[in-house]
Amino acid sequence: MLGDTVGEPTALWRDTGSTLFYFALILFPFAVAEELGWMGYAADPLQERFGTRGATVIIGMVWAIWHWVPWYRTHGFEWVFWQTLLDVLLRALTFWLYNNTRRSVFVASVFHATFNLGYRIFPGDGEQYDPFTTVIIVGLITLVVMAIWGPKTLAARHRPEQPPTSKRTRP
Repeated sequence: MLGDTVGEPTALWRDTGSTLFYFALILFPFAVAEELGWMGYAADPLQERFGTRGATVIIGMVWAIWHWVPWYRTHGFEWVFWQTLLDVLLRALTFWLYNNTRRSVFVASVFHATFNLGYRIFPGDGEQYDPFTTVIIVGLITLVVMAIWGPKTLAARHRPEQPPTSKRTRP
C-alpha cells in the first residue's frame, strides 16, 4: 500500500513448524520473563497508585527506555521516537488484555511474543519494519478496542468469584 518493495518471505514464514518453534522460543524464556516483571510484579501496584493509564505510560516508557541505546545505534532518533510511542500503545493493549483476563500474565506474554514474532517473520527478518506505520495500525486497533468495549474496560478489575457465605439462623 505504501509503494515499498517487499522482499521474499523468510523461511519461517514458509514453514509452519519452524514458525511455531520460533514462537515458543520467543515466548518461554523471553516474553514470559519480561511479563512476569512488568505485569506479574509491577502492574497491580502501579495501577493502584497511578491508575491504569498512568501505569500504562510508566511501564510503556520504562520498557522503551530500556531499549533506547541499541535502537538509536541501529536506527536513529526518528525510529526510536515512533518505537517508543508504539511501546506505550502496545502496553495499553497489554493492560487491557491483562485486566480483562483475570490478570493473566500468560495472556500478556502470548501477546508480547506474537508481536515480536510478527515482525521477525516478515521479509528480510524485519528489516522493512517501520514503527511509524505500525503506530498508525496499533493506534487504530487500540481505538477500535476502546470504541467497542469502552475505555473503562482498560481498567476492569476482575476478581475471583467468592463463594457465597452461609448465614446460620438461630431456631
